[in-house]
Amino acid sequence: MNIAFISWDNTSQIYPIRVLSTILYQSNHRIKIILPMLNLKIGSDANKVGLDEKRLQGMLDLIQDCDIVGLSFFSVHAHMAKVVALQIKKRFSEKVIISGGIHASLCPNDVLEYSDYVCVGEGEKSLLEFVETVSFGHNRGGVQGVFSKEHDNGFHASSVAVENLDEVPLPMFFFNETFVYLDDCKGWVTRDPSMIIPVNDKGEAANSYYVFPDRGCARSCTYCCRPKMKELSGYKKIRKRSVENVIMELQDAKENIPNMQKVFVYSDDFLCWRMSELEEFTRLYVEKIGLQFSFLLTPASFREDKTDVLLQSGLVSSIGMGIQTGSQRIRKIYNRKESNEKIIKTTQQLKKLSKKHKFILAYDFIIDSPWENDNDKLLTLKLICQIPKPFCIELFTLTFYPGTKLYDTAIEDGILNESAYYDQMGNYVNNKLRISSKETDSYIRICKLCSTIKIPFFVARLFYRYRIALPRRFVIFMEIWAKHKMQYNSLSFIPVFCKFIFHKLYRIIS
Repeated sequence: MNIAFISWDNTSQIYPIRVLSTILYQSNHRIKIILPMLNLKIGSDANKVGLDEKRLQGMLDLIQDCDIVGLSFFSVHAHMAKVVALQIKKRFSEKVIISGGIHASLCPNDVLEYSDYVCVGEGEKSLLEFVETVSFGHNRGGVQGVFSKEHDNGFHASSVAVENLDEVPLPMFFFNETFVYLDDCKGWVTRDPSMIIPVNDKGEAANSYYVFPDRGCARSCTYCCRPKMKELSGYKKIRKRSVENVIMELQDAKENIPNMQKVFVYSDDFLCWRMSELEEFTRLYVEKIGLQFSFLLTPASFREDKTDVLLQSGLVSSIGMGIQTGSQRIRKIYNRKESNEKIIKTTQQLKKLSKKHKFILAYDFIIDSPWENDNDKLLTLKLICQIPKPFCIELFTLTFYPGTKLYDTAIEDGILNESAYYDQMGNYVNNKLRISSKETDSYIRICKLCSTIKIPFFVARLFYRYRIALPRRFVIFMEIWAKHKMQYNSLSFIPVFCKFIFHKLYRIIS
């Protein structure tokens, strides 16, 4: 059969879609992948790309020879998926539409309003069986893990998950079968290998290659969809691919992607792996890949010996860790177990390792929680002041996603209604922040400044109280300097300042 996937994943790497496409392709089905949101301009926000008429009509033309259309999208793109689905049905009433992905898995009944079927949870087994039933004209309602409008979804609501992840085939790239929309020529073209990881005018890769070595998470944070996805899969423990399997994927990617310069190990907590596995990963990675890589850990899992094993490769470019808040009251709402004392101790140990191995430290914080008061914000600011400097601070606006415990809590507390839900999906900056007020903007700048240099908490508190915020460009410069200091252990402002000024002049001239 002819199957088209339309994915709103703007990273362009579309790992889940490539896996599903590979499974179907190996069963002699023909594949077409359409990426309506891809934006190849570095620094721009792909979420702001609109669904204009020419883009939409071109998409409909691409799927006219397809029997099944699969839609994959996040909550933030659900409105676009609905528009496309309705247009497909209007023009091609005979086509079968099946939706999947996190949003569809968490809100299947809502998605069934504009889709014929919904694939719940992991789709490696369910989707292939579903396509085969359509191909042979069998009862489509008998596929476990697939919701439908016509059938009782009680039994079929349970997802069919893969126990041994090495059984999942290495994802093919489907360059000639993948279509992207280029704003410059206002038309759809097949994806060139260089489009997977764009580079800037200096030849620097815009992002890393994302490799997913495991599935699951040991935590149950209330703002995250992971607990619900664990429930759907039926696996509470983390499932891991073998090290050899991960390395094989990276070798294949390195051969096929010309701009691949870095790797991001997309595990929620890479240090949950056993010591022997991390040692094997480091050995094979150095031997066969040899590119810089980064990974994530948590305060609960941090062990200096495990971290040091990975650092011995000499290829770690950055380590990220989620902290989220400095308020114990808000931490309880988020179901985060660590204390500020534990966080400070972990960051001190990481700083020691950073000085030795010269890698960037990045810590995540969540802001704009409706349950936060001034005291909670000051506790977070105090924690930022206590963490060893410098570090990169990643700030994210708290967003309520369907299927999460915090979403339900927000509705119960009267914080969230239909209007507020849709409003929260808009007005993002770099997919992370909603600048909702001057006060929020001021708080963001203070947090960023306190992440780069030592500022006594009483000074930061005064800044916050009187809404004092240094100019945005100065804060950006300090962030650039902080990265330079972590990478090169250099205190000098001069080379960073010259590079900053040169970059600004270059942008003005060009």
